[in-house]
Amino acid sequence: MPVEQVLWKMGQTPERMTTGSLDEEEQLEDMIFKKISILNEQWLLIGRQVTTGYNKDIDLLAIDRAGS
Repeated sequence: MPVEQVLWKMGQTPERMTTGSLDEEEQLEDMIFKKISILNEQWLLIGRQVTTGYNKDIDLLAIDRAGS
């Protein structure tokens, strides 16, 4: 079953935001890489396209204040 998420701009009258799309996953990765606070203001970006010990790549690697 598909799930729809909608964003609303709140003011005197709530206004439904228009739908957007990205042509490539890399565009989203670029946006987050440039400003990790989009996801969480407490995160520190460590790296991009980091290879793990399992020889798999992580798009973006970040750490929080607790070291997680």
